[in-house]
Amino acid sequence: MRKGMFTGLCMLLFLSVQAQQKFESAGQFSAWSLAAPGNEKQLLAGFRFLPGLRLTHQADALKLNAEASAYLFAHEALIPLDDHPSAGLQPYRFWIRLADSTRSLRLGLQQINFGSASLLRPLMWFDRLNPLDPLGITEGQWSALGQWYFGTQNNLWIWVNLPDGKARVWDLLPPKKYFPEAGGRFQWAVPKGEMGVAVNLGSSEPYSGALMDSGKGLLSYKFGLDGKWDLGPGLWYEFSLSGVNRHAGAVTHLAMITVGADYTFGLGNGLNVVAEQMFVAAGSRFQSMPEKTAFAATSLSYPLDFFNRFRLLAYYDWKNGKPYSFLQYEHTLTKGMLQLMAWANPESALLPGRDDLQIFGGTGVQCMYVIHF
Repeated sequence: MRKGMFTGLCMLLFLSVQAQQKFESAGQFSAWSLAAPGNEKQLLAGFRFLPGLRLTHQADALKLNAEASAYLFAHEALIPLDDHPSAGLQPYRFWIRLADSTRSLRLGLQQINFGSASLLRPLMWFDRLNPLDPLGITEGQWSALGQWYFGTQNNLWIWVNLPDGKARVWDLLPPKKYFPEAGGRFQWAVPKGEMGVAVNLGSSEPYSGALMDSGKGLLSYKFGLDGKWDLGPGLWYEFSLSGVNRHAGAVTHLAMITVGADYTFGLGNGLNVVAEQMFVAAGSRFQSMPEKTAFAATSLSYPLDFFNRFRLLAYYDWKNGKPYSFLQYEHTLTKGMLQLMAWANPESALLPGRDDLQIFGGTGVQCMYVIHF
């Protein structure tokens, strides 16, 4: 099914190019080096390259957009030298979109993300955005996404996804490979803000533990609520409840809620402060979720001038009493951006939804150079 979608998109892209109005290349490249003396791999280096093509075609009130891009990456430990460096090439985005002033339909490998939180995100259902990553690289979904807009802030999303079988950030169990899942989101305006509700239904792979029969598929669900208000300081909340339809022990149900606020203080060039608090509970029944934890996150960002910015990002694990801290400096160059980052964390970095932070355990520094083209 996914192969048929890929072939169809190729044909649409080919036909669109014949009547193109604007066809351009775009992408980004980053090279980085990381030193962490206390880790098993003390010095690493690598690069990430995302070349892509974009198409825009206007025909009266109807607009066609398309994007095709790839993700090429490689990294290797230099101390001690790794004989088997990691490298890969995979599709990153491959979609086509038809839209007018109030409706749109996008088909293909695309990014789907929503919600109000930015550091601790219960509604990170389909992406893996990392607040530490200046490139904002995240996985995509093979999906058909329809969107309808009613006025300034009211909109409706409907999607049908084809999961690849890999567990996403908040999946209790891996989704069934290529088995369609469907869902939607409605957002509406409220005084001084907006609110949203979302739902997603799918199927998970059988649980292999002793608490349920193996070999039978599971129905899975996700339900979310979020809201955001501008009351001088920005205030928001984000809630997610997910689970499966049969008893699976501690992974039967998962509930998460984040509350947050931000404000820019008039100090010098403006100090922006973001603070979020997340509460997490999991268990076999709604009435009893004994597995509980909580995290706090704070971001302080200060621009020295148009070209230089400092940012401190800190997390705290309330259950285990462990603090995490990252200090970033970004300098904008004529062509590209230079980022320096230092951190001091527990040896085994464990943050909610952030299994991609394992290389930032202990203390270390990283230098990254980024070019957009």
